[in-house]
Amino acid sequence: MFIKNNQKKDLNFSSAEVKLLLMRYFKFKRNFIAVLSEYKHNHYIEDVVAFTRDEIRAIEIKLSKSDFIADFKNKHSKHQISNDIFYNRFYFCVPFYLGKFALEYLKNYPYGLLVIDSSRNVIVAKHSKVLKAKKELSKEFLFKTLSRITNENITLMEKRY
Repeated sequence: MFIKNNQKKDLNFSSAEVKLLLMRYFKFKRNFIAVLSEYKHNHYIEDVVAFTRDEIRAIEIKLSKSDFIADFKNKHSKHQISNDIFYNRFYFCVPFYLGKFALEYLKNYPYGLLVIDSSRNVIVAKHSKVLKAKKELSKEFLFKTLSRITNENITLMEKRY
């Protein structure tokens, strides 16, 4: 499902490239209202956050098996389901060469799995269960989101000049 005969296992992805692929996927293919990267919530930073009027999805990018496993060894992981989470659904995103491993590892978890194939497409390998009921987005969340989007735009503009 994840590795075809003509795909090389040594194809590398950078975190920045995967973030961009995910942002394009959620904004242009899934028509989410907004997508941003490096969203800080309390003491944690989510790699990508995408939201619609009805839900917020957080996505954590893992490019190595050891990094993926490390998230489950920490008892104070940011992915523990608690009242502190702000998203409705949570996904891990891995390159295709970690897809089978991650899917097997997540089989008893409520988290979803997105896989980046060698053609740089986003594949939904496992849907996330709803972790937290839908509720109104707080003004604090909206202001933090607008602030983050503004920061990203300024950074992009600075790189142009």
